Amino acid sequence: MSTPRVLESLLVAMVTTVVIFVASMTLGECRDLASPTTSNNSTAPVSLNENVINSTIRQFFCPNKTYNDMATLFSNSQEVAIHQLFHQDGETGPDLGSV
Repeated sequence: MSTPRVLESLLVAMVTTVVIFVASMTLGECRDLASPTTSNNSTAPVSLNENVINSTIRQFFCPNKTYNDMATLFSNSQEVAIHQLFHQDGETGPDLGSV
């Protein structure tokens, strides 16, 4: 592999990392954590599902008991990110919809 290709790949990796970091800092919002519900109608898979969702969130410079929505989407796998989009309580803002 030639030196310019290695340098190009390093540059692409650095730019991608910086863009993701800056987007998480500027576009991300701190949202409250979804607390697991403990009603009589809930079943074990639902509470297990909520625990999985809460274990994949990223705090990323947010205060306690909150999470950064953009950092959570960017730092997880595609499957977990899609799951977060459709199963997390609350509304998404226009910034998150543009991603």
